[in-house]
Amino acid sequence: MKISSNRKRIVLITLLVIVFGPIFGPVVFWRIYCIIMPDKINITRIYSNENERTALLVAESLNYTKLLGVSPLFGFSEEKSEYESYVYPVYINNYTLNFYLEKIEYLQRKLKGCIKLEYIATAQFVKSLTINITNLYDCDAKFSLNNTVFYLTFWGRSGYADILVVNETGKLIFYHYENLSIGYHWIFNNAYFVKMSLTYSEFYGPLTAYFFEVGQVVILSKDFSLKMIFTFNKTYAAS
Repeated sequence: MKISSNRKRIVLITLLVIVFGPIFGPVVFWRIYCIIMPDKINITRIYSNENERTALLVAESLNYTKLLGVSPLFGFSEEKSEYESYVYPVYINNYTLNFYLEKIEYLQRKLKGCIKLEYIATAQFVKSLTINITNLYDCDAKFSLNNTVFYLTFWGRSGYADILVVNETGKLIFYHYENLSIGYHWIFNNAYFVKMSLTYSEFYGPLTAYFFEVGQVVILSKDFSLKMIFTFNKTYAAS
């Protein structure tokens, strides 16, 4: 009977706990667990045809720092290297995604932490898309996309660096509480709806970790020019 690699790891961890647990304590064993168990990286891109694939690649390649004047990342520490700092993304694109993939490679070489990264992006061509503000406090919005209705919250739970920008007559307009109201809406026809989510975590012990989750939607015209970008459900945490 063959024993799977995961089963072997579980057996090894169990033996280590029995033999060395009373001596070294839980913190050391958390580090041992992190070394033995593999880091998890999941990158998924979903589209139905080449045009939707192109829309997804355009959304990932846009330089939002240049377009919007915002930094891609924040949280760098003067006391740590950039890859050891608890760094959070302001938006999602190739630059920020590659930063975390490089960060994982660096930490793997240093044998530091248990790391998980999940990036999921979907692209869909829509004949009609209506976005209607339904709750100003959290900036909840109702989306009517073809025959589907769903809700998203523009302002993230992190309360930092939220983005809601619309291309109106060739000019990028930033929206905040001050220039929004309930019932405010946007309508897009024959556009690409690209939805992205990036989740990342590092665990160093029972009480030492950092985590973030960022959602982002990019709406592109039929010729792949930027019509709207917003982040949603941002969550940042560290201990």
